[in-house]
Amino acid sequence: MNDVFLRNLLPKVHSTPISPPHEDPYVKMDDSEANLEEGLCTGELICAVNRDANDHIFPIAWAIVCVENKENWKWFLENLKEDLGMENGFGFTLMSDQHKGLLEAVKEILPIVEHRHCTRHILANFRKSFSGVHYEKMLWKACKASTEPLFNATMKEIQLLNPSAFEYLMEKNPQSWCRAFFQEGGMCDAVENGFSESLNKAIRDARKKPIITILEDIRLYVMEKRFHLSMKGSSWPEFKSCPVITTLLNQLKKAQRYWQVLPASLNQFETRNSTEYFVVDFDKNTCSCRVWKLNRYGCVHSVATITYLNRDVGSYVDPMFFGAIYRNTYK
Repeated sequence: MNDVFLRNLLPKVHSTPISPPHEDPYVKMDDSEANLEEGLCTGELICAVNRDANDHIFPIAWAIVCVENKENWKWFLENLKEDLGMENGFGFTLMSDQHKGLLEAVKEILPIVEHRHCTRHILANFRKSFSGVHYEKMLWKACKASTEPLFNATMKEIQLLNPSAFEYLMEKNPQSWCRAFFQEGGMCDAVENGFSESLNKAIRDARKKPIITILEDIRLYVMEKRFHLSMKGSSWPEFKSCPVITTLLNQLKKAQRYWQVLPASLNQFETRNSTEYFVVDFDKNTCSCRVWKLNRYGCVHSVATITYLNRDVGSYVDPMFFGAIYRNTYK
């Protein structure tokens, strides 16, 4: 299964399956045969998934095509664009593997969208020429660097280790796979879309069946999954962060003990450890590490500062991660 991970940068949630306005969900078919690999026939299942406010996968749309190429991805993206009102892609983030057909289709259909590339796919190709745990650790360190100085420092280490590895990664356009270059405000700082593979695992048996049966099995799975997730969140507080976000904040609370907080002004603070320092600004709700601005629920430096001030960390989480938004997604 090939998929794209879609994240909306604007403060609203799109959660409808592909369907024209004011009509029931529909199916489009053409004269081409579209079957699935490892089943009765061959073909490709392509889909778009999102993350809800509790960081669960949220399937948006899926389709069966005879082959994964530029034309079929254009067809898929055109339908997605129309249904979600994406226009030229402004305000949206899309993450995918580096399939050539998809890359070209995105450039034509959504020219302004932020198109991130999954680091796991880059790593899979990187291993073919530069194998070893050390290379992998350096690549992950580079992709998770949240500022350009941190990224440049890591890439300098890679260059000293192996100039060819450095050149290989720079040719892969770091703007598409490193946090340091991601647009702020996207509610997501993810560098890989492996979480969407859980959908692939859930429909593994269905993929071995005839086309119509596959589509029906997926529909039933998504319908039932959405119902259970909706019921799961029905008792969550409307104006507090969802459980997964709360868990992430608790992890940051544990890590903040390694950071010292020093006041710089009324609403600005400097957080330091033995090797680094960052500035937290409560006038703008930002940290100079940029992570808070990317994920919108916090970074270790903001959590350390909020704790230093004896304030509630949860009150600084963006409302997009509140229970009310979660329930609206499954309404």
